[in-house]
Amino acid sequence: MSIVLGTDTITGIAVGGLPSGVITHSEIGYPGCIVQTVTTLTRTATSYSGPITGNGTSIDALNMTITPRKAGNKIIIKWMLGGESTDNNVVYTITRNDVLLADASNAANNRWAGIGHGQYDNNFSSTPLNDAILFVDDACLGTTSTYKLCFRSSNGTARVFWLNRTVGSAGADNNETGVSSGVLYEVHV
Repeated sequence: MSIVLGTDTITGIAVGGLPSGVITHSEIGYPGCIVQTVTTLTRTATSYSGPITGNGTSIDALNMTITPRKAGNKIIIKWMLGGESTDNNVVYTITRNDVLLADASNAANNRWAGIGHGQYDNNFSSTPLNDAILFVDDACLGTTSTYKLCFRSSNGTARVFWLNRTVGSAGADNNETGVSSGVLYEVHV
């Protein structure tokens, strides 16, 4: 008789159950189900300098760390980023354990290539913008991993990103502030 996992039941187990260690937590799950979730949220209003080379500057307030239950599971990475930069010529990249994810830029890691880009906003004195970043890490490691959203200039001039505020103000009438958040979903494959 086979063992069947139901919504609220398990059938097919003889009286006395299974011997210890037969099924581990990493083996239980249906393809596509979320195995675990990690979240972060920050209201901190601060700035980050975006270089013109390299992977960019990590927006540290939004770093997230996860220990996958199984190597090879997918990690869905989402950030809702509030704020604005001193120019729209910027891109975002993602690193895992400080290594650029393969598809988070182009093969040469050119400064103009990333997983997202800044929005055009010629009003630095009020109302910041929100950027939604979504990425899937198809080859997660079986070890603890820290995912970082990075910011860099997409041309030859360094830029500054103001998190949770406008360029011109840390908060006042008509100068909104907000929160930024992130979530990691480990998806069973």
